[in-house]
Amino acid sequence: MKILIIGSGRVGSKVIETLSYENFDIDVIDKDPQDYEFLKSSRINVKSMDILEDDNLKDLDFREYDYVLAITDQDKTNLLIASVARNFPVKTFVRLNQIDSLNEIEYLKDSLNIDEVLNPYYEIGKYLTNIIGHTNYYKADYFGKDKIEVAGHLVDMDKEFENMALEDIGSLATILVVAILRGPKLFTPNGKTVLERGDYLYLMGLSRDIKNFKMSHFMIKKSISNRNVTVIGGDLIVNQIISKIEDINLKIIEEDAKKANFFRNKIPSAFVVNKSFREKNLLVDEGLKEPSIFVVMSKNDELNIVLSLMAKNLGVKKTVVVLKDDIYTGMIDSLGLYAHIEPTTLIASQIINKISKETKISVNFIFGGLAQVFEIAISDNFPAIGKALKDLEIPKGIIIGGIIRKDGLAIIPRGNSKIENGDRLVIFATNEKRKDLIKFIDPNYRAPFFHIFS
Repeated sequence: MKILIIGSGRVGSKVIETLSYENFDIDVIDKDPQDYEFLKSSRINVKSMDILEDDNLKDLDFREYDYVLAITDQDKTNLLIASVARNFPVKTFVRLNQIDSLNEIEYLKDSLNIDEVLNPYYEIGKYLTNIIGHTNYYKADYFGKDKIEVAGHLVDMDKEFENMALEDIGSLATILVVAILRGPKLFTPNGKTVLERGDYLYLMGLSRDIKNFKMSHFMIKKSISNRNVTVIGGDLIVNQIISKIEDINLKIIEEDAKKANFFRNKIPSAFVVNKSFREKNLLVDEGLKEPSIFVVMSKNDELNIVLSLMAKNLGVKKTVVVLKDDIYTGMIDSLGLYAHIEPTTLIASQIINKISKETKISVNFIFGGLAQVFEIAISDNFPAIGKALKDLEIPKGIIIGGIIRKDGLAIIPRGNSKIENGDRLVIFATNEKRKDLIKFIDPNYRAPFFHIFS
């Protein structure tokens, strides 16, 4: 597969690095490409040029590519690329920061023959839907043609789980807990790990087992029929998406009077308040308290962080902060907020997941990008074929959570389970264990990451 990526900034670099793990041929065009180590791969051809100068865009032969990713930080540039690429049999992904409505996204896709329009607020809205969830606070992703499911579970939905060791929880007998997020810390547990209130579990299991778990611990326990969701700022797209979540009472606080009236007209189901974000006692006056869900996404990252901490001090456990920049990532992890969102990571993840569906490797970013779940089709010369998991030296922080046999049978492996030729593996790995995963996959690693699966 051959991919053209135009733009190697914050979004482009994340996409290029991950796609370079696969056996792709990647052409990168940027007028000022960054000096990233992964750009030096033999399969990545970097061209330093301005795509809009001279006849550079006109001279591109889009017929060479399977995908064209127009992901610069300039909407005009990306739209011009899309307008040219539409004349060729190529899948086009276009990043557009300025979009006024959900209808505009569909119009652009149809009129310019764009396969994916990537807008930060649209991606934030979809992600918040997963975080806020429906009444049961349930979120899941699927692997192996939906046979294996990975799902999140908050311990505060099940008080009986508190102070219990994982090995003593009967309903988890057929399900793997691949990771726990405790405050800002993400770690892989073992059977002796004792759960605490506020722990967020990431579960992996057969879809039917996860469904049974969900029925026992979500569906029957709908203790909250309506939830209060308060949003600071945002734009029309993200607030429209949030407003469509069932069983919520949505309040939007917006300091711009014209924008507040616009929200009132476009989102009649929401209660819109026109107040300054910096008003003294703003959150107290607006009745923010547990069990509220608080989402703050003003245009000022520092203000977002401060308001999130104020909400946390009021006892709001589900506080979500949206950050435009990634310079605060290290600090924000230590604050113990429920979640933080970086739009560039969401956009990059969306691109990677869409492309990965047609390849031998699929990647899902979880815990705000702190870890990934890979679905990998192994090759005939994979070194672990014929070996039981208990005999493999699997680094801590890496879990083979599922196996899809070549006949379609899905299993959640145990120590005696053997890897067979033709298997697809569902592997969990934290970010810091990426190098260990490379060595585990191929101890004689020389070529690009995951070349063994090509």
